[in-house]
Amino acid sequence: MVPALEIGVGRVYLIVNRLQGEMPAPLTEAIEQYELELLSTVPDDPAMAEFEFTGRPLVELPEDTAVYQAVSKIAGRIIGNW
Repeated sequence: MVPALEIGVGRVYLIVNRLQGEMPAPLTEAIEQYELELLSTVPDDPAMAEFEFTGRPLVELPEDTAVYQAVSKIAGRIIGNW
């Protein structure tokens, strides 16, 4: 989609969201086939669903949740590449 938009993008990363368990083989194969750069995964976390259903802002997620830790790691990797 990025080439079609004709905008300047330095790098494109793939982030797999709400992953339950291990990465499914068909997804791994597709990532390799299309030569996508997998930055990270974000696990499916019950805390996230609770926040969504109750309308609480995600910025209030506790630091010990899997989602918070995964997103923090992703942000660190992206900022480190700038």
